[in-house]
Amino acid sequence: MDDGQEGRKEQGPPEDGAPDGEAAPQGAAPASPDQGTGSPPRGPRVGPVAAALAARGMRWGAATAAYVVVVVAVLIGVNLVGSRIPTTFDVTPSHALTLSSASKNIVKSLHAPVQIIAFEQPGDPTGQQVRVLLSQYAADSHGLLKFEVVDPAADQALAARYNVTAYGTVVITSGNNTETLQSSDLTTYDSSGNPVFNGEGPITDAIIRAAQPVQLTVDFLAGDGEPSISQGSTAIPDALAALQGQGYTVNSLNLLTSNGVPAGVSAVVILSPQHDLSAGEVTALKNYAAGGGHLLFLLDPTTTAMPNLDGLLQTWGVTPQNDLVIDNQSHYQTDPTTIVPVFGSSPITAPIQQANMATLLLQAQSIAVGKVPSGYTVSPVLTTSASSGSTPNSFGIADLKSLGPNSSLTYQAGKDIPGPLNVAVSIVQNLTAAQAAQGVGASAASGAGSGTGSGTGAGAGAGAAGLLGQKQFRAVVIGDGAFIASSSTGSANGPINVQGNKDLLLNAVGWLTGASQGIAVRPHASLNSQVFLTSGITHVLVDTFIFGVPLLCFALAFGTWWSRRRL
Repeated sequence: MDDGQEGRKEQGPPEDGAPDGEAAPQGAAPASPDQGTGSPPRGPRVGPVAAALAARGMRWGAATAAYVVVVVAVLIGVNLVGSRIPTTFDVTPSHALTLSSASKNIVKSLHAPVQIIAFEQPGDPTGQQVRVLLSQYAADSHGLLKFEVVDPAADQALAARYNVTAYGTVVITSGNNTETLQSSDLTTYDSSGNPVFNGEGPITDAIIRAAQPVQLTVDFLAGDGEPSISQGSTAIPDALAALQGQGYTVNSLNLLTSNGVPAGVSAVVILSPQHDLSAGEVTALKNYAAGGGHLLFLLDPTTTAMPNLDGLLQTWGVTPQNDLVIDNQSHYQTDPTTIVPVFGSSPITAPIQQANMATLLLQAQSIAVGKVPSGYTVSPVLTTSASSGSTPNSFGIADLKSLGPNSSLTYQAGKDIPGPLNVAVSIVQNLTAAQAAQGVGASAASGAGSGTGSGTGAGAGAGAAGLLGQKQFRAVVIGDGAFIASSSTGSANGPINVQGNKDLLLNAVGWLTGASQGIAVRPHASLNSQVFLTSGITHVLVDTFIFGVPLLCFALAFGTWWSRRRL
């Protein structure tokens, strides 16, 4: 390479617009950015407003990304927690797939293994509901209740063993006892005739019947004009079915023809007698009570004098007033004679009150508490509303014979009985120190006498056999017998099926017999809820969701756009 070439290599870079290896002529104007292949063209100059917007956009983008990261992290955390702590939510009407407190008490107090086999068709929605329900029984049973869902077509030998011939059959076994439920037993119907799954009540009752080690017997007094409990009677079939479902054997007892109350009777019910009891009946009931018996009096107001029955109750310091209770503050709709009583502090009503349910008494009478003999305690179970002024909110019309279809139901001072009034009371024999030491009445001795117990004491621990030892006398007196009546038309609209009326009956019997695990609120039939809209409400809903909501969204969007436009 010669010196000339080396000299050219050592020259600096050519000026703008000059060919390679040649200097630009002096005084020549620089080439425009669009000319030649020199430096790349420069972009437009960025103003301060555009720079601020770009910076704000970056901040918004960063904030959005941060929000997304936080939301994703929360969702992941919730899923991780949910996978380790399984939680279910029952969104069915009336919580049809959630166990009631009564069912939970029953399975928690089991003392023998219970096996449940549900024979269901694969893919059947009802079968899935049964599976969900049985899983809750198993979860609360401390391992004593187990279940399986079987396809009878796939396991024909097991189906034949239990004589299963149809899908939907549920078999409950415990020891040598077997109870079988058909699909029709687990179904109720709403007002439109649509089938509704209602399996908890029948399954719980079947568990009680299969696992109960002691048979409890409830006798209804007969012979004095009481409602018949014979098969086919329409008076109280729902009440009888409810008692039988809880494992009680129900019999009729005529003390006019029998030699006293039979041994082993858990409780005697005196329901709405139309005539006074005979002296022999009173003596038989007194002897039964003296031996630690349990009595349930359900007494309608009547104009018939009943000195023998009144004398029996006065033995323990209580007297039916044979008045008509009026409650102008707490009653059903516009009828002050159908009262919604106030709950006393009693284990009989505590579960009903905790469930925010009510009881309805139809034309009740009040129960006066006088001088209670030593050794007994009388406690209010249901009362009328308290008075706040000179005129009582509740009172008892003392002269029933003067009442007619158009009679005034106003308070008459000096003649009527001012409230608040007792419409149900409990009577309990106090335990001696020796009896308490021996555990007599342990299932509810704590607080039962004062009416403040929870109703879930040692009776659950002792099982159904721990039933007060049949040594502690107890009685419940309710000034109404009509609240357990069934509908005369055979429908489910009878008083017994209203709110907590059935629970009041069963809790009273459970408290009397010491079956404390049965003192609770039982599952109620779940029905399809329907809402009927008037034309006015329909127009409001249409205008709101068809026009109102879209206009609101548009207004919000326009406001957002306008606020950003001004930036």
